[in-house]
Amino acid sequence: MKSAIRAGRRAGVAEEHRIAVVGATVRPSGDRRSLRFDRGFWIAIVQIAKTKKAAESAKSAAILAQKGVRRLDSLVEIASVSKAMDEIKEAIRLDTFEKLPPLFDKARKSLITARENHPNLKDSDRAAIQKSLTFFTKTEIDLAENGTQSLIQKKAKLTSAMIEISDANYSLLTNSRLAENSND
Repeated sequence: MKSAIRAGRRAGVAEEHRIAVVGATVRPSGDRRSLRFDRGFWIAIVQIAKTKKAAESAKSAAILAQKGVRRLDSLVEIASVSKAMDEIKEAIRLDTFEKLPPLFDKARKSLITARENHPNLKDSDRAAIQKSLTFFTKTEIDLAENGTQSLIQKKAKLTSAMIEISDANYSLLTNSRLAENSND
């Protein structure tokens, strides 16, 4: 009989050390240590879940902030294009065509930046920007190849195109601001 009790104790000792997680011993008999481990284990699981949720919330907040910054950057670039357009129209009006190449370049770069940074740009707006970019590129190449005389001969057509591009740019700026205000 004594040997059976000893064997049972040895079996219990062997079983209580069978499962070890995070340095704690789980006892099958519902002993206090086991209950402490169970409670600590579930607290750790809950804390991990809370930490994961907080990290996901922080990530989504960072993405929203990044989109907001990109949208504002694109609005600044569109406003920069508007300023360049005004300078281009003024240069055309005053027949100072030699000032046009850097202004075309400035407008082109700002349009490209606005197109790439704006997170919710419509296809029609992208098409208008592309049309403007193509016009600026062709006009600048024409100016480089043929000099100011070719632009002087096309002054009325150039002015008309600049007004059309300026209006499209202003419409894009207005629509972007309206969309931004509706998102706030």
